[in-house]
Formats: sequence, C-alpha cells, structure tokens
Amino acid sequence: MLLRLVIKNYALINELDIEFDEGFNVITGETGTGKSILLGALGLILGNRVDYSILFNRDQKCIIEGTFRLTSENKPFFDRNDIDFENETIIRREISPTGKSRAFINDTPVNLDILQEFAESQIDIHTQHQILQINNPLFQLAFLDSVAGNIELRKHYTGLFNQYKSKQKELERLRAEEIQASKEYDYLIYQLNEIKALKPDPENDLLLQEELNMLENADKIRNNIAFCLNKIEDSELGIMAGIIEVRKNLSEISVFNSSFESLLKRLESNYLEMKDIHQELINLHQKTESDPERLQLITQRLDSLNHLLNKHHLTDIIQLIGLEKELEEKVNGFESLAEKIERLSAEIKNIEKDLQSAALELSKSREKVIPALKEKLLDLLGKVGMQKASINISLQRKEIADFNESGPDQIQLLFSSNPGVPMQLISKAASGGELSRIMLCIKSIMAGSSLLSTLIFDEIDQGVSGETAFQVAGLIKEIAKKRQVICITHLPQIASAGQKHFLVEKNQESKFTLTTVKLLDYQGRVNEIAKMIGGNNPPVSAIESAKLLLKKN
Repeated sequence: MLLRLVIKNYALINELDIEFDEGFNVITGETGTGKSILLGALGLILGNRVDYSILFNRDQKCIIEGTFRLTSENKPFFDRNDIDFENETIIRREISPTGKSRAFINDTPVNLDILQEFAESQIDIHTQHQILQINNPLFQLAFLDSVAGNIELRKHYTGLFNQYKSKQKELERLRAEEIQASKEYDYLIYQLNEIKALKPDPENDLLLQEELNMLENADKIRNNIAFCLNKIEDSELGIMAGIIEVRKNLSEISVFNSSFESLLKRLESNYLEMKDIHQELINLHQKTESDPERLQLITQRLDSLNHLLNKHHLTDIIQLIGLEKELEEKVNGFESLAEKIERLSAEIKNIEKDLQSAALELSKSREKVIPALKEKLLDLLGKVGMQKASINISLQRKEIADFNESGPDQIQLLFSSNPGVPMQLISKAASGGELSRIMLCIKSIMAGSSLLSTLIFDEIDQGVSGETAFQVAGLIKEIAKKRQVICITHLPQIASAGQKHFLVEKNQESKFTLTTVKLLDYQGRVNEIAKMIGGNNPPVSAIESAKLLLKKN
C-alpha cells in the first residue's frame, strides 16, 4: 500500500508530504484546486511519461517520491530485476531542469518499463473516463478472468495465440515468396540446363580459340613453316649451314684470344636454340592439317559459349561458371522453400491443436464463474441503490480465425435498470450515474480477487446523490476493509466515511499560485463537509448535518 507521497517542484506544488492511512482515505477540494495534480504526480512514479512543462521552478529539479509497504508476495519482482527488496520500498522519480528523467526503486536506477510493471502490481487508478471501459469487451473479459482466477490459464492461452499468429504470418510470407519464386522457377531451370549442357571448362575452353585459329589458317601456317624450314635447312644458304660454318671458323681462332672463346660459347648457345626451333617447326608442320569436322565442332562450341556470355552480359567463362552456381542455389532454395512450408504447416497444426485445447479450458473456466458473479453483482448493485436492476453475462465461443489475445469468447454484458425493461448491451442501457455505480461494484469484486494493495477512485461518484451516495460510501468502506482506498470526491456522504480526510486548496502567495494539501482534524472535517453541503458560508444546519455524518461513520 502507499504509505507516503512526497512531491517537490511539480506543477502548482512547491513541496508536499502526505501520509496515507492503510484504510479509507478521502481527498476533497473545490474544482480547479489541483486534485488532479496529485494523480499526475503519482503517475510519474508509476511510470508515466514526463511533460517537462510541469516544473514549478524551472531552475530546480522535480522530485516525486512514494513509500510503499510490501509483502513477501512482491519479492519475486525484485529478484527478477536484481533490486534490493525492502518491506518499505521507496520509488523516486527525478526530472531535471534540462528535461532529463531518472527513476529509482530503493536507490537502484530502473527504466520506465520496470516502474510500470511495479505499478501494475500495486495500484489501480480509476478516473472518470475509465468508466467507459465497462463498454469494452476486452475489459469485461479481463474482469471475468480476474474473478475466475484465470491468470495462468490466460497467460498460457496468450502465449500459444501469439505463437500461432507469428507462425501464420511466417507461413504467409513463405507462401508469397513461393508464388514469386514459382514464376521464375521454370526460367531458372531453363537457364541452368542451358549452361549445364555446355559444361563450361575454363582450362580447355580457353585453348579452343587458339586451336580454331590454327584450323582456320592451316594452309597458310604450313606454307610459312615450310618456307622457314627451307631457310633453316638449305645446305648452302640455310641458317643452320651458315651457323655451322661460323662455328667452325671461330673454333679455329678461339685459342688465340678469350674474346673469340666467349663469342664461340654464345654461338653454341644460339646453335642449340636454333636446333630446338628447327625441330619444333618440323613438329608443328606435321601437326598442322586441315580438319573441317574439328573446325566445325570448335566453331559451334565457341559460338554457343559466346552466345551465353552475351546473353547474361558476362565477360569470361569463369563468370559463366559463377552464374551456374548462383542459379543452382536459387533452384535449390525454391525446392527447400517447399519443404519449409510443409514443415511450418505441420507445426501450425500442432500449435492450433494446443491453442484450441487452451481456449476451451479458458472458456469453460469463464462460464463456470458467471452464475456466482451475476449473483454477486446484483447483490452489490442493490447496495448502491439499484435493487431493481438486472444483469446478464453471456459468452459465445468464436471460430479460431476470430480468436484474439483475450481468448476465444465473444462476451456480452447486458443490463436493465428496471423490471419489464428488456435487457440491452450495457453501453446502451445504463446512464452515466448507473455506469459509475456498476464500475464501483466491479472494482469491489476485482479488489477481492486481485493482489492489488491500493485502489484510487477519482470521482467515481459521478451522477450519484442522496441516499444512493450513502450506499456508494458504504460499498467503498467495504472495499477499504480489504484494500487501501484513496478516493477523490465531491460528495459529503463519501467524504465523511473516510478514515483520513485531506483537503486540497489553492493559495495565492506573492507572485505564485500554490496548491497545498492538509490533513483535516475533526473540526476541519466538520467545516469542510459543511461547505460541501451548504456552500462556502454554511448555515448551522449544514454544520450539524456534517457532525451527524461524521458521527454516523
């Protein structure tokens, strides 16, 4: 529960320090005095986002600090987030003049998600606009699950549902990918087979062009080689004959000078090289022959290779082989895509089976609690002046395609305020005041079935007056026996029922308007309640009525 709230430099508040009772706390004050500012400040330590215009003094930081009394049931949260657990835990939020925001739990820095998680386990704040939640089927189902104790069932169902939806989305993506791939598949296969049929060979195919050149110019090559051989072999004018003659003459004079010996050695080297050239020319002359069939075969292959290179805008056979591998990967990927789809479809069927089972269990648990819940609601409605009202809760199980995170059920909360009036959806049948009282009854039931330690009601008495106001006050007192209640109210009947009464006022000090909160003693409560009854200058009758109200409570 919330033991203490300290506010510094927030909106119209310079500094406040409020200590709450563990039971029923009421907060009153004229409209516009700043009661909503208290909720705004409290919201900051519960993880709400910061509006940096809220600083009272722009040169100082804003500090909101709340002290909560916890039980051992809260310890898992602290263990999970590696925070020191204290029975009296302090939550602090600081907003610097530069706009930087920091949050702490027991002096351990935390992010807003952790702060919000803590808040959801401790406090339920009910404001006027939240009355409309009654009309929301999601809220109605959450209420039903709270009463039925379906926390674990719903968590299990929601986990399966999210998994089911995620897998379905993945399946849709794969099928779309398959449709796109199938449009390309035949062409990919055609391209791949076209390359595979040629079996590109970088080493051999590069030599084909040279062979083609030889075959296309065989006659010219043989004639030129024959001419060269003739020049080399001629016994009188041939190159070899000349070299032999020069070699003989140099050999005869090499003994006379080392220069001749050096020239002779060089000539020997050229002589050997010339013999190799001579022999290679003889070999090439023998090999070079016209072969029309071979010429045609090579021409066709090179034409086919060049066709593919031009078709795919490639420059060489290495790139063509790279394209072949790329096409193979795409084809294999398409075939593995079909396998993925088959596996995922089977997985979805299994999840669907588990989801249907979890949905049925959740739905049955809801149906089981409805009769007792209706009876409890009618009893509470009777206590807040709606003795003649009728209420009904119906569930209709949907098909799996229409399931959502809240479960498989479509809920209808039907209401009639008077006998003989047909029941309709509560959104159509209940007035604003009736909705306020119904919400109070719902909050009362939820308080008994949840672990929340604090309920905050911001003018839940909307549209209520007279004897009904006493009945509403009585119900809030019953709630306060189980949970701490902080209630902002304009009704004297409710204000007089509180164990602690705080008055919010707006005061003009120097240049500034300040909001202050003070704890009222008995006489202060008498005066405030009398004003609520009879205005700013209450008559004696109003003062006496205020005393009677306090005495009654």
